[in-house]
Parts: sequence; structure tokens; C-alpha cells
Amino acid sequence: MAFALFYNGADLAAVDAALQRSDLTLADSVLALKIRVAGLASWLTAPVTVREQADGDPDCRLIVIGDLTVSASAMIALLNRIAALPGGEFMAAIAADMGCRVAANCHGCRDPWV
Repeated sequence: MAFALFYNGADLAAVDAALQRSDLTLADSVLALKIRVAGLASWLTAPVTVREQADGDPDCRLIVIGDLTVSASAMIALLNRIAALPGGEFMAAIAADMGCRVAANCHGCRDPWV
């Protein structure tokens, strides 16, 4: 199933850069490439959302990751592995926000997206 991300341009640029790190394992590089091809690579031209996920951010963008072999939980796990690498600490915050299940506290991921 597809899932959607709701982040601003600065956060999406950081995630996109993290997914292109040269120190990822081969398996993580393959997963990162799947995520980018499935929708993340188009973050710069993604529509700005006016949904409740925007949380008042005028630059909140809607990114749909539409690859049946990539799940939100797999992306969260990948971001947590990247967070353990030098300079990757910010990805832990993104992963935590994506994995949040208390709607009042987080707005970064909608899974599934239909």
C-alpha cells in the first residue's frame, strides 16, 4: 500500500540527502533508492498541502510513496539506522514523527494513503 508524508521542504531535503548517503549498506541503499523512485525524489515539485497535517506550516508538502514493496515501517527503520550514522541524528526525529500514532502529537505520515 501507498503511504503519505507531510513535511516541509527543509525536512524533505534532509531526508532525501540522507537516503543518498554513500555509507549506507547495500541493502539500505537499495531500499533508499526504492523510496526515492516511489515518490520522495519529487519532493521539490510536490504540492503544498492545506490539510490538517500542515500544522500551520505554509511549506508543508504532500509526498506519496507508492511502491507495494516499500512500507512506512521499513522507511522508519531505515531512517533509524541512518540516525545511528555520524551526522544522521536528525533522521531519528523524522522516524519518531513518522511512527507516531497519537494524531494530536504528530502529522508526518499517513499509512495507508488511499
